[in-house]
Formats: sequence, C-alpha cells, structure tokens
Amino acid sequence: MREETDKLQLTSTQCEHLLRIARLALTAHFGLRPFPETPPNDPVLWQQIGLFITLWQHDGTAAPAYWPQGHLRGCVGHIQSELPLHEAVAQTAVEAALNDPRFPPLTATELPTVHIEISLLSPLHAIKTLTEINIGQHGLLITNGVQQGLLLPQVAANRQWDRARFLQGVCQKAGLPLTAWPRSAKLFAFTTVEFEENHPNP
Repeated sequence: MREETDKLQLTSTQCEHLLRIARLALTAHFGLRPFPETPPNDPVLWQQIGLFITLWQHDGTAAPAYWPQGHLRGCVGHIQSELPLHEAVAQTAVEAALNDPRFPPLTATELPTVHIEISLLSPLHAIKTLTEINIGQHGLLITNGVQQGLLLPQVAANRQWDRARFLQGVCQKAGLPLTAWPRSAKLFAFTTVEFEENHPNP
C-alpha cells in the first residue's frame, strides 16, 4: 500500500475509515443499512482531494491476468473535488456502482461479491517529455479542449506498458490521436495513494 502523495500522508486507520465510509454508502444506497449521520472529527478527512473509486468483482471465475484484483465492475472519479474527502468518498462510491457507462448498475445481490479500492490523487504536474513518466508511480491525464482522458498508475503497471504505450492508452481514453500531444493536447502526471478492502470469498 502506498500511503503518501506529494502533499498527503494517511495512516492505516484513516485508510480503513475511508473504506468503511465507501462501504456504508453502498449498503445505505441499497437500503441494507442506514448511513451514519455523525461526521468524522479527523481534519484529514475534511480535505478536498481528487479521487477515484474502483469496484472489483469476485464471482468465482478467473480474472484477467492484468487485473489481479478481480473483474473490473466500475471505476468513477474526480480529478478535483469541492467536497470534503469523507463526503466525496461516499458520493463517488455510489457513482462507481451506478454510473460507469461501461457496465450495468451494480445490484444489491452483487454487493457482497465486490471489494472497494480508493485512489487519492496528488496535484497534477505538466509533462514535457515522456522520460518524466515513471511507470507504476505516475498516472496520466491528457486534455485537449473538452476532450480528456485519465489512466491510473496501476493500469500501465499491471499491463506492463512502457511510456509510449501508456501515452497511447490515455490518448485512446480521450478519443485523441497519438499525435495530439504535444502539438495541441496537454499532458499531466500525478501520483496516488491506493488502498483497498480485503478480497471477498466468492
């Protein structure tokens, strides 16, 4: 588990608290348990931080080799957030379950088969040359007007991509040709804090 970004450090207790918030938000959405109304008193959980939440499913079938965590079931996030971290985690967990256009909405019966991964994003820094990118450490964001695409660090690491393939992948995510950068598109790197629940038994 990486527990720091350029600006942020988390304890294991704080990571566990955020994972618990995400899980409670999902169970509350499906009406399985009320969501607690008492806000956390930890000031770290009130920071405004970009984040992504990924849902991994374990249904008893073999997962792809490049996703050892399981079958991808949803991934949604925000590069920047105006909400306190604890609220953003709760909201984004539900969005990952319902609003990823690649998948049908998660159902209550599926909930026990998924585990939650949270990625907290560092501030972005502009990339001028590909040699600045460290595979396994950096995620990428590319923007060109209204078009943008983002890939988390584990995408390139798990698929064993090199820098050029990572750039190609994020361009494809944005619907941009590979030649868009550096001619017109802007490329940014970021690091993440990543932590996840224990895998459920299918």
